[in-house]
Amino acid sequence: MSKTAPPASISKNAFPTHPESGDYENSEGMLLRDYFAARALPFCCIEAVKEFTHVKSTHFDAVNHAREACKRAYVIADEMMKVRNG
Repeated sequence: MSKTAPPASISKNAFPTHPESGDYENSEGMLLRDYFAARALPFCCIEAVKEFTHVKSTHFDAVNHAREACKRAYVIADEMMKVRNG
């Protein structure tokens, strides 16, 4: 799965910083997509732990399972954004 930027229609900041200039559109902050991924991550981690405990795993496997859980969280977040944007 390659990392791609979200479409412009879903890249607005959910929790922007408040710059002195009043330029909220270009301010740093968490994207709504990031927030959705953060909300989905615990459920993805549950699945990763289930997978991890079913095999004889190493530290390398644990890192890979965590990485996959994060990727799944962003897949879910992207789907949530699609539904949100109709």
